[in-house]
Amino acid sequence: MNRVARAAWILLLGGCILPEAPPPARYEFDEPHMGTRVRVVFYASSPELAEQGRRAAFAVMKEVDDLMSDYKPDSELSLLSRAAGRGPQPVSPALFDVLQASVRTAQLSDGAFDITAGPLIRLWRRSRKEGKLPSPDEIRAAKALVDYRRLVLDPAKRTADLRGEGMTLDLGGIAKGYACDRAIAALKGLGITSALVDAGGGMALSDPPPDKPG
Repeated sequence: MNRVARAAWILLLGGCILPEAPPPARYEFDEPHMGTRVRVVFYASSPELAEQGRRAAFAVMKEVDDLMSDYKPDSELSLLSRAAGRGPQPVSPALFDVLQASVRTAQLSDGAFDITAGPLIRLWRRSRKEGKLPSPDEIRAAKALVDYRRLVLDPAKRTADLRGEGMTLDLGGIAKGYACDRAIAALKGLGITSALVDAGGGMALSDPPPDKPG
């Protein structure tokens, strides 16, 4: 091979060498959702991907809040509570999954975790607001409406039946964690695998930051 051919070959090889991609950068965002400030931290390869991740994560938080908030009167959870005592009600796949997980947790904890505690929670919220303790009769009446075994789920028909008029569901102990898990999954779907989602009482993490063990 003569000198000219060798030089051309070297130039051709040099042109095929791609520049190394820059390391992922750290991004942090926060927005108000689910009655708190939700913080999302992740590593992305570009600002464009980071913006996609931000939108995807917070869209999940809004969706879960719209479905499962007991503060929003038009949420699916609120509508289900208002239908207590009226027989089985069809529910969305997401809400049904959370109700199933809640019942399993109630069974495993022998009722220590119970999403039918809504009447008691509302009673104590009112007490805190008014600065006055509820009466023994009010507490007894609220307790009579709390029993996870009276929440009957039908997986085949995907229905939920609150078998007592006045029963009220409260997913405050599980919905945020579920939303965080869903947000992490949405980020992974975009290729963002090092992330943290903190909803002030619920948190989920995927892989650690680049080049760190945890």
